[in-house]
Amino acid sequence: MRQNIVFIVAAFFAGCANAELEQKVKDLETNKTQCEKDLKSAEAAKRSLQQKLAQAQTEAPKVNLDEVGKTLGVKPGDKLYATLDTSMGTVVAELFWDKVPNTVTNFVQLAEGAKEWTDPKTGKQEKKPLYSGTIFHRVIPDFMVQGGDPQGNGTGGPGYTFADEFHPSLKHDVPGVLSMANSGRNTNGSQFFITEKETPWLDRRHSVFGRVTEGLDLIPKMTRVEKADGEGGSKPRVDIVLKSVTIGRGAPAVAAPAGKPKKKKAE
Repeated sequence: MRQNIVFIVAAFFAGCANAELEQKVKDLETNKTQCEKDLKSAEAAKRSLQQKLAQAQTEAPKVNLDEVGKTLGVKPGDKLYATLDTSMGTVVAELFWDKVPNTVTNFVQLAEGAKEWTDPKTGKQEKKPLYSGTIFHRVIPDFMVQGGDPQGNGTGGPGYTFADEFHPSLKHDVPGVLSMANSGRNTNGSQFFITEKETPWLDRRHSVFGRVTEGLDLIPKMTRVEKADGEGGSKPRVDIVLKSVTIGRGAPAVAAPAGKPKKKKAE
């Protein structure tokens, strides 16, 4: 009898101990689940902050347009255009200087020889129009034409880089977008490309700074020339030369060589 009582008491306390242990296990599992949720929330918050920081670092900053205009030779409200005279024809693009001032200023100053750059072929400092005489070294059908490399093979630049510059209204959403080529984040230099079709996957990866207003039909002709490296290649067999880039200020430019006014048409 006494042994039975001892057994019952022992079993009772053992049961209590097991129940307490099970509760502790449940509590630990609950805590683990909550910790995992908290960790996921923290990681999501971290990613969100990183994205906002990256956006804040690359969004076009608010600038004094009067000061930018003085540098570029325009005033707020004026238009700025680039006329690209190539060996295949002429393309005119509007430059969005009031939205991405740093990118446009770099392009304009290199085009006009107002900014020093290092010639990758000689290693010498130059202060002359960089784009004159360069080639479109990469042309891809249904995609884009790329140029602006003084080296001529896609590896060159002006000897410096500058940060990406994005504006929420400027996207690769139509044919004829003028955008900066790069080799990664914040590696802009002198190379640029013009799209043949919309390329939304390039948004926030490449800095849009202009759009073709005349001569857009030339782009698909350029992308479909015979390639030096055969079908599927991207380098033209015969160089497509960018003879000059002329900057027009104030009034819209026209798709005609510099100094030769566009012929008037009968209404």
